[in-house]
Amino acid sequence: MDNFCEALLSSKTDRIPDGYDWFAPLIGDWECDYYDEPEKGL
Repeated sequence: MDNFCEALLSSKTDRIPDGYDWFAPLIGDWECDYYDEPEKGL
């Protein structure tokens, strides 16, 4: 588990070329509104 935590907290390396780093845009803060309400008629 320590290796996993270290990988998550490590800085960017060149092991994955930018063209193949598909998940990079997903990293960071996301701002969204979430509402958990039942659908009408249920």
